[in-house]
Amino acid sequence: MQGRDRKERVTEIALFAAALAIALWAPLFNGFPLVYWDTGTYLRSSFELTVPPDRPVFYSLWLASLRTLGASSLWVPVVAQAAAALGLSAACLRAAGRPLWLLLPLALISNGTWYWGQIMPDAWSGGVALCLGLLLSGALNGRWSRSLVWLCLVFSVAVHYSHGLIGVLVMCAVGSWAAATQQWAALRRRWLSTALAVVTGFALVLVVNGTMTGRVFFSESASVFYTGRLIQSGLLQRFLKEQCGAGEAYALCRHAEYFQNHGAYDFLWDESASPLYSHLGGWQEAGPRLAPLVRKALTAYPRENLVMAVEGTFTQLTLSGTGDGLQMPYGKGANVYKQIHDRLPEQFGAFQESRLQQARLWPVVARLSKVYNLLAILALLIFALRWRALAVALALFFVSSAAVTGALSFPIQRMQGRLLWLLVVAALLVAGKRPRQ
Repeated sequence: MQGRDRKERVTEIALFAAALAIALWAPLFNGFPLVYWDTGTYLRSSFELTVPPDRPVFYSLWLASLRTLGASSLWVPVVAQAAAALGLSAACLRAAGRPLWLLLPLALISNGTWYWGQIMPDAWSGGVALCLGLLLSGALNGRWSRSLVWLCLVFSVAVHYSHGLIGVLVMCAVGSWAAATQQWAALRRRWLSTALAVVTGFALVLVVNGTMTGRVFFSESASVFYTGRLIQSGLLQRFLKEQCGAGEAYALCRHAEYFQNHGAYDFLWDESASPLYSHLGGWQEAGPRLAPLVRKALTAYPRENLVMAVEGTFTQLTLSGTGDGLQMPYGKGANVYKQIHDRLPEQFGAFQESRLQQARLWPVVARLSKVYNLLAILALLIFALRWRALAVALALFFVSSAAVTGALSFPIQRMQGRLLWLLVVAALLVAGKRPRQ
């Protein structure tokens, strides 16, 4: 019996190792871990140990801790991210009574490889859903398994603002459903434990921000992002025309003409011409200066803001392309180029020789993105027809994600694309099983 258990354990380890190797095919094909515009900010923060003005510091602290342990190669976080995603997926397969070899097609055909293989916290976005599902369902056996998944949820919440907000929406919806259907008594303990993980992730952000800056805050850039949302919808232009014309002296009143010809991306990221940088002090100082404008826009136009939120949510739900940031090489003006060149010179040569930097990656990604969308639709049909409860749970997570990113910021492909691989996990969970309600 012991020999059989040992053989099964060795087989499982071999299957997981094979799946992990396959799951890294995208960065291996590129010749270097995948990067994004924001990767430069995370790398810089990991070396300077400062809180970025527009994002949490936890992902950077994780990169810094890996270097402290002697793992300076950017391949180390990529391998760890893929292993975490596959580990959570394996736990879901076990809970559903499915064989572990299903990790192989997940690694091969899902778009997860493009996110697990990227130096970005997006690698942990899908993990939020899997952690929530495992903890709330009570599918985990053993204290160690529950503790690891609980800690993974805490970390996933802490590495990106959207993750925590999505977690809050999901927990509120699940709690409301349990109360309305007399399921609260059975779910209460698991719900409270999972909610504690989400709250702990939020608390860690507050504590670390307070420790590193002397100011306790969750995000000092929320008003900047929402200003971008107002610009994208056209509501800011209306606001400036009506409110500034009435004598109000908001920070952007004298820049009304700029917004007639420039959108949210220009305002947020164009350092050469945007008033965000030239007159508001950049991300570091703009938040408090834009906060009064945002509060006034919310109270002066409540209906318009609600419509904008609903439209943004639905728009975000329809955006599911894979490969944002992989369209063209990053030149000397890009922060990610500068950070790898200056901070990781021993890896810069491989970075420059990668397919991304040689402009040979995007044609492949663009074709595959269409395949991933078709696979996602097929997966959606499979599990929606065979396991309605799972379909509802995933729909709740996807809608929560779209509501956070599409309503509070503005819709972009990356925010939903980073979740598509969850649909493949769901399809593998139910394929070949008897239909369940």
